[in-house]
Amino acid sequence: MIAIARREPKMIPSPSPPPYRWTRLPAVQRGAILAGWMVLGLVETVRAVQDPATLGVVSIPWGYALVGNFPWWFVWALLTPVVFRVADRWRLDLPGGWRWLHAHLMAGMAVIAIHLPLALLLWYFTNPLPQVRQAGFLGAVANAGRGYLLLELLTYGATLGLFYALDNHRRLHFRELDAARLAARAAELELSAVEARLDALRMEIDPHFLFNSLNTVSGLVRERELDAAVTVLSRLGELLRISLGQARTQQITLEQELAQLELYLDIERQRFRDRLTVRYEVNDEVLACLVPVLCLQPLVENAVRHGIARMPGPGTIAIRAGLVEEGRRLALMVQDTGPGFAGGASRAGIGLTNIGSRLTQLYGEAGTVTIQPVSPQGALVTLRLPAVRTGRNPEVALEAGGR
Repeated sequence: MIAIARREPKMIPSPSPPPYRWTRLPAVQRGAILAGWMVLGLVETVRAVQDPATLGVVSIPWGYALVGNFPWWFVWALLTPVVFRVADRWRLDLPGGWRWLHAHLMAGMAVIAIHLPLALLLWYFTNPLPQVRQAGFLGAVANAGRGYLLLELLTYGATLGLFYALDNHRRLHFRELDAARLAARAAELELSAVEARLDALRMEIDPHFLFNSLNTVSGLVRERELDAAVTVLSRLGELLRISLGQARTQQITLEQELAQLELYLDIERQRFRDRLTVRYEVNDEVLACLVPVLCLQPLVENAVRHGIARMPGPGTIAIRAGLVEEGRRLALMVQDTGPGFAGGASRAGIGLTNIGSRLTQLYGEAGTVTIQPVSPQGALVTLRLPAVRTGRNPEVALEAGGR
C-alpha cells in the first residue's frame, strides 16, 4: 500500500510598509508641513502686532514682528526632516518605546543647539530696528534667547507627535492598499481556480470516455437499440451539465456524488453490458457527509479502464463508504476485480495524484489517498477525509448494478 505524495502550498508573507523617507512623502504633504510652520510664524506676528503689551512695549511695527517671528519658525521648518528621521530611528509609538526617551532627550537638546543659534542669527541680521544692533550680537542673542528652552522642548515634542500622526496614517493607508491588493489577488485566484476547475473537468471527462460513449451510441443505433442509444446520450448530456454547473463548487454531499457517479456508470453499463457489475456498500449515515466534488468518478474511471476493460470476462467494481476512527473520518473505497498492478507495483497516475492534491488543499493532513493490490487480483483505492455532515439525513437505496 502506498500513499499519494502531497504538494504543500507556499505561504506568502504579507509585505511590510516601505521605510520612512522624507523624500517619499507626497509633495503636497511636505508642502503642507512647511506651510504650517509659516502659518505659526504669521500667527505669532499678528499676535505681537495686536497685543504688544504682552511683550512690554507700546507698539510693534509689522516689519519687526515679521522678522522677530518668521526666522524662528522658518528654521524649525528646515529642521523638520531631521526631527522626523530621529523619530523614525527611535520610535516612541511602539511597545517598549519608552526605552528611547533618553535618546530623544539628547536628540532634542542637539536639535535645539542647532535651532537657537540659527534662528537668533537670522533674527539679528534681518531685524530692521537699530536698537537691536546697538546692544551688539551677543547681547541681543542673550536677551532674545533667554527663557526659550522650555518652548524649544515643547516644539520638538510637538514635531515628534506630528511625525507619528503622519506615519501612522501612512501605515494605515498602506494596510488599506494591501488589503485591497489582497482582495484583488483573491478575486484573481478565484477566477483562476474556476478556470482551472473547468480545465480539470475537461480532463476528467476524458476524451477516450467521450469517444467510447459516442462509439457505444453508434453501435446501439446500428443494432437498432434506439432506446438504449437515447439513454446513453441523455446520461452523457446530464453528466456534462452537472459537471459544468459545479464549476464553483468545492464540496457536495456523498448522496449527490453517488447520483452523479451513477450517470457515468449508466453509460459504461451500456458499453460493457453483462461484463460490468457495480456493487454499493454505503451506510445511510454517511450519505449527508460532504465530499470533494467529482472525487469518486476518476477512481471508478480508473477501475473501468485499467480493470474491467482489460479482462475478457465479467468484472465487478465495489464502491464502499463508511465512518472510521470512531466516526471522525469518512472512508471512500473503490475496488475492482481487474488484473491489478503489472509486476505487483502500485503506482499513482495523474488522476490519483490530482485527487491527493485536492484533498490536501481542502483538508491538509486529514485528507489522504492510498492504493493497494487486492488478493487474488484487483486494486483498491481508499480516500480518507474528515467526516463533516450537512445536517440532512437522506435515505437513498442503492442497488447492485443500478438504481
